[in-house]
Amino acid sequence: MCRLIEGGRSAQRRTHAATVPGVGLHVVRRMLTDRQARAGVAATAVACALVMTPAHAVAARSNVASRPYVADHVLVGFTKGTTPTQRRAIERRVGAHEIGSFGRGGRLLRVRAGTVQSVIAALEPAPGVRYAEPDFVMEASALPNDRWFRRQWSLRNHGQTVNGIKGKAGADVRATAAWKVTKGSRKFVIAEVDSGIAYKHPDLAADIWTNPGGVGGCPAGTHGYNAVSANCDPMDDFGHGTHVAGIMGAVGNNRRGITGVERRASLMPVKFINAKGYGTDFRLLKALGWVIVAKKSGVNVRVVNDSGTWVNTGYSQAVRDKLKGLAAHNILFVTAAGNSHSNNDKTPRYPCSYGAPNEICVAATNQRDRLARFSNYGVKTVDLAAPGNNIYSTLPGGTYGYMKGTSMASPMVAATAALVLARKNMSTRALKSRLLHAVDPLKTLAGKVATGGRLDACKAVPGCAG
Repeated sequence: MCRLIEGGRSAQRRTHAATVPGVGLHVVRRMLTDRQARAGVAATAVACALVMTPAHAVAARSNVASRPYVADHVLVGFTKGTTPTQRRAIERRVGAHEIGSFGRGGRLLRVRAGTVQSVIAALEPAPGVRYAEPDFVMEASALPNDRWFRRQWSLRNHGQTVNGIKGKAGADVRATAAWKVTKGSRKFVIAEVDSGIAYKHPDLAADIWTNPGGVGGCPAGTHGYNAVSANCDPMDDFGHGTHVAGIMGAVGNNRRGITGVERRASLMPVKFINAKGYGTDFRLLKALGWVIVAKKSGVNVRVVNDSGTWVNTGYSQAVRDKLKGLAAHNILFVTAAGNSHSNNDKTPRYPCSYGAPNEICVAATNQRDRLARFSNYGVKTVDLAAPGNNIYSTLPGGTYGYMKGTSMASPMVAATAALVLARKNMSTRALKSRLLHAVDPLKTLAGKVATGGRLDACKAVPGCAG
């Protein structure tokens, strides 16, 4: 089968050939607008033999403004008997010239970029022209080939049973739709403030930030900072941070393990949680301070994820001030709501309850699109929800495993923020607003979180039609 994107929804169409030899992936028909093509959207051509009736062709031409196609190409079919002289005269009248041929009477024309639609309009009524249409773009399916991707219901939930729990189709963040637009970018750094990362993990290593030398007082080749030991080795000796890292940025499409929400990422581990799973405000301050120093040194840190949350943590003016410092350096702070199934509006949970203008606090949902039983909530203090139960991700030692918690939901949002930036750079205020206005509203979350919804990566990423 080959999926044809129509009107923002994917519809099934029968095809003669729907896989890419040597890749084994279904293909998705996509079309590139003139503006998108001029902006540099890749036009990757792959074979997909679509059966297009004349009615289909008319429908395709009537919607070219919203679908990706090559910015300076037009496909034209000339009627039988049209002479080469007549053909060239028709092409000259519309400012085109031939650069390829196909079948009987079929020609690929080169036109001035941005004129595809006007050229088609001029060609269609011309005597001797059977049809004129864009050179639509097709790309490989957004589904990655990572071995355990099926276990990642949070990214693609089609009702499969994962770890003994049956899901509900569609109860996911629509990552596969977002990936049709962007897989991420290493240009934007996510600082993971946690227990460190097992940065040699084969499913993480390629997406770990590396110090070019001198950033934060650390030598070249190091990967972040350790506020517990006050050194430049943020190796994870607890496991929590490595699991969080995989959710955000495990390497995608490498035929290994899993994929992160951002399949092509730059993760900076900054360790403040020790081997027993405890952190302190002082260590958190040191960790966040190091992130700010890195930003001042030229590292393009745009998002901090802090999944650490403990019961009975008190309000800290020092931490609140540090969040303001992140905001001043255009850094979004994403954190977890907590796992005691309590109302953060009534019993504050920090850092979630600081309510900083650059802060997003995240609750957890399950495979049925309901608030997870353990998840904290709060219609005034918790912004949105994201999948956080029964989440499969990376662990130290090159292994994988399941964890649950709002700690698993927070990195879903942080990585989606990075996906948004990869598509369109924007201020932290605009980024936060976009994420919160792009949720899927759910009755199960009404009155539980401020937006009443669950994260939707496709709605958040500019240009994602779903």
